[in-house]
Amino acid sequence: MKIKGFKILKLLLLTAVIISFIIASAFSFTSCCLIPEAIKNIISGMESISEDISEEEKVLPDEKLPVTEEEEPEKVITPPEEFTGIPASYLVSTLKVPGQAIDIDVGKEYAYLTNDLGVLYIIDIRDKGNPEIIGKCSGITAANIVIVDGSYAYISYTDWMTGEEDYYTECGFYIVDISDERNPVVIGDYNTGESNKKTVYGLYIDGDFAYINTNIWGEDEVESAFEIVDIKDRAAPKMVSSIEVAGAPACVCVKGDFAYINTNMYDVEEDEYLEESELYVIDIKDKKAPAIVGLTSVPSNSWGMYAMDNFVYISSNIFDPDTEKYENSNLQIIDVSDSLNPVALGKVVIPGGAWEVDAIDNFIYVSDLDGGLYVVDIEDSASPFIVDSLNTIGDSYDITISGNYGYMADGFNGMLIVSLSDESAKKEGFFIDTDEDVNYPPKAYIDVFGDEASGDYYETKNPVYFSAVASFDPDRDELEYSWEVEGSYYSDGESSSYMFEEPGEYDVTLVVSDGVESDEVTETVKIIEKELCTTPTAKHNFIVEIEYRLVNNGPVKLTDIECFMRTPQTYFPYQIINSSTPSLGDTDEYYD
Repeated sequence: MKIKGFKILKLLLLTAVIISFIIASAFSFTSCCLIPEAIKNIISGMESISEDISEEEKVLPDEKLPVTEEEEPEKVITPPEEFTGIPASYLVSTLKVPGQAIDIDVGKEYAYLTNDLGVLYIIDIRDKGNPEIIGKCSGITAANIVIVDGSYAYISYTDWMTGEEDYYTECGFYIVDISDERNPVVIGDYNTGESNKKTVYGLYIDGDFAYINTNIWGEDEVESAFEIVDIKDRAAPKMVSSIEVAGAPACVCVKGDFAYINTNMYDVEEDEYLEESELYVIDIKDKKAPAIVGLTSVPSNSWGMYAMDNFVYISSNIFDPDTEKYENSNLQIIDVSDSLNPVALGKVVIPGGAWEVDAIDNFIYVSDLDGGLYVVDIEDSASPFIVDSLNTIGDSYDITISGNYGYMADGFNGMLIVSLSDESAKKEGFFIDTDEDVNYPPKAYIDVFGDEASGDYYETKNPVYFSAVASFDPDRDELEYSWEVEGSYYSDGESSSYMFEEPGEYDVTLVVSDGVESDEVTETVKIIEKELCTTPTAKHNFIVEIEYRLVNNGPVKLTDIECFMRTPQTYFPYQIINSSTPSLGDTDEYYD
């Protein structure tokens, strides 16, 4: 059973503010113009508020009507390979969804994904290289954790709403009937927080019972509880019992007659975590009278958790808002064979921000909030060590494993399917020493893209884009980039573009360095010259101003906003961008 904690989304409570951006571009233009698309915005913070979103906004742009079984095209099915026991993680496919992908669970043929717009997506994953959305359930406000058990999906939520003078919440979990994959339906709602400031974090389903952690955020303290809910009647779930716990609990998991909760101490007056965390062991044999029987300190701040055999695996990290980096990121192993006296065993440093946890064989997979995952060998519980890693461009909120594949909810990057092991693709063992001072070499990757003329060929006089965003350093050192085209230095940015004037084959080389070690990769770019289907008859030079405006209608001040806006690009000979100047100084250029 997959164990879920809560998510720290890069979303914040909204407030009234208007932000305006103006991009002035100088054009040489002969035939057509580009209309800027709507901007995306990423808002950093701790809690998420779901706005009222129309059904039109929740519909995928390319969504198709469901087809009947007779009309459904034959699916290419990838066999569910057995895990070989040799970690070699690599990306198989990506599926974008609106907003951020938040949490994911999987069955034999389908994945179940929530996003921050309150939608549950059901995705056909039989063809791992081409996953396909086949159903969705909208209106699941503030959807967060998703756990699938049989014909039902359980989805936790905390919905922040504005009252006359203050804000309040409604929270709990929805029960969705997923027996018809193309038409999932909400059939139950356990609402444990109505018109107060209560939140739901961890959720676990075991048989006819659900287990959740809740907090009530008061002016002076946090009131937290562990609740047991009877879900035999899916249409009318009801609380069986609850027990108070200290601090702000994060995750919950159940094994046999015991539940495990990791909780973080919080100072409400100072509005900050105290960097003190504990693991509670709760006897739940009598569902009407749960009792805390064991307690031990764990690394702060504690977030994800997984229970297997006689051990509990806990991830932790501390986010520094000043540096915007994660610190003290670890995976801690706790021996719970003696429920009365849990004991901390081995610990391993996880570069980045350790978050969700899942396992297969003797390996723990930890998602990284900086993007990606790390694989930890836990055969020796006293001396775990990292054996593999994978970088992604999103915020990896969740990792769920099924067979030989991992399924990741990667924020704005959508759902990722990752192959977990392959002898032919076995990587070098970077992580063979548990010494924190060891420097691990970076890995260089080039993505090449642009307006392809045909196949893998690009056109002369049109920009070809090169990105090193997939390059990464296993221990998260800052990287330096150096690009060469045909042996000549060209750029030192993470991304760049180049216009080839003549047809031919050109070598593009990327060198990435962490200041100590480096890695190099070369891609060959094929350029052709195509005959124009039209003849330009006139040339016009002019300047265009493009203004982007973000309006916040929420009750709280916006902070740490990153806005992404699409700008016109050269498309020879019809549109040539001579220069582009933003009205703000603090900007970076990225290629989508």
